[in-house]
Amino acid sequence: MELAGIYINKGEYSKALELQKDEFGQYYISAQSLYCIGTIYMNQEKYDSAYFYLTQALINSNVYTRRGVYRNLLRLSYHPQYQKYMINFCDSLRAYEDSVQRLDKSKEIIIYRGKYEKERLVTQNQQLELEKVYTSRLLLLLTIIVLVLLVLLVYFYQRRKIAIHEKGEELNRLGLRLHEHESLMDRNNAYIAELEAQIAEGREASDQLGEQEETLASLRKENDSLRRDADRLRKEMEKLRLPSEESVGTERIAAELRQTR
Repeated sequence: MELAGIYINKGEYSKALELQKDEFGQYYISAQSLYCIGTIYMNQEKYDSAYFYLTQALINSNVYTRRGVYRNLLRLSYHPQYQKYMINFCDSLRAYEDSVQRLDKSKEIIIYRGKYEKERLVTQNQQLELEKVYTSRLLLLLTIIVLVLLVLLVYFYQRRKIAIHEKGEELNRLGLRLHEHESLMDRNNAYIAELEAQIAEGREASDQLGEQEETLASLRKENDSLRRDADRLRKEMEKLRLPSEESVGTERIAAELRQTR
């Protein structure tokens, strides 16, 4: 049909007609072929044949073909023998022009609707991808935060554990020194008591008595020094002892770490 239209525009009507025949030399009976044949006869000024084929083309044809047919029939109605059909052809052409316009508009609406739906789907997919990326980044950020908090918690627990261990060792060292001081004080006290008893009984000579009194004074002075050192050690040990609330907090942290692991 397109090739026939080219021949018609070039004025080569015979070639255009040949394209409308089958292998047996008979015209095709499709609406498009009949419309093309009628158009060719119209251009050849064979109006009776043109009228025949154009009216035949109205059977089983679409609105576009019928619009083209009525355009040719309206041209044909300017000739005297077909003027009586002019009003009918004009009304029919107007009706099919309106039908074609509505059909074209419907097609445009369908095309625009399809484009809109496609763009809407693309936008939705992009939005979903953005939300997916945002969710992934948020989960990654939360994971990093949890890991950092866990590392800090482990670090805090280990530092506290080391500090407690160091305090324990220091307490043991101070306790050992305190025990040594107390033992020495006990021995000195026993010796002092013995010397005091000897002096009270006056069993020793006067020269020995003076020596014993010097020893007694020296022992008392040493005991005073040991007592001050013992008090200082007790205060240091009291400072180093972990309060019960802090100990409970450390145990709670350790329990949480064990559950996390």
